[in-house]
Amino acid sequence: MKNKLKSEMLAKRKSHACELVEKKSAAIMERLFGLKEFAEAKTILFYAAKKDEVQTRCMVQKALDQGKRVALPITVVEGKNLVLAEIRNLDRLEAGAFGVPEPMDYVPVDPEDVDLVVVPGVAFDLHGDRLGHGMGYYDKLLKQIPDAVFVGLAFEFQIVDDIPEEEHDVAVHKVVTEERVIECE
Repeated sequence: MKNKLKSEMLAKRKSHACELVEKKSAAIMERLFGLKEFAEAKTILFYAAKKDEVQTRCMVQKALDQGKRVALPITVVEGKNLVLAEIRNLDRLEAGAFGVPEPMDYVPVDPEDVDLVVVPGVAFDLHGDRLGHGMGYYDKLLKQIPDAVFVGLAFEFQIVDDIPEEEHDVAVHKVVTEERVIECE
C-alpha cells in the first residue's frame, strides 16, 4: 500500500509543471511565514528541496533575512542519521547523498536547539502521518527533538485520506499547502 502510494505521488510530483511548483511554493511560503509558531521560532530546520518538491530556497533566504538561525540537514548514510548544519547563506551548497543539496561550510546545530522543523514528504494525511522515501532519516531525527513543532510542506495533491502508520513513524503537527494550513489531530 505505501509503495503504491509513493509511486503514484512521485509520478504526480514529477509531472507537475515547473512554473506551478514555483507559484505554489510561494503561496506555501506565505502561509508558513504567517504561522505563530514560525514567528516565535528562533532556530528553524529547513530541507533543501529537489526540483519537484515544495521549493524552500526563498524560504531559507527570507528566514535568514529575518534574523532566524537556520539549519539544513546533512545526510550521513552510515547509521541513517541527519546532522544539522547552521547556514548563514545559500552560496555554498553542493549535492550530497541522494542528490540533495547540502552545506559545504557550516556550524553544527544541536537538535535540541531547534524550535521548528520544516519536514518534506511524498504525501501527508489530515492526522499528520507522513509518507517519506522510506529510509527513516526524518523519523529518527524527529524523535530526538520532541519539543519542536513539526510542519510538513506539501502541494495540495499530496494530501491523502490515510497513510498507514507504522510504529517508527513520527507525525507532523501541521501541514501547509498552497491552499490551507492543516492542524493535525
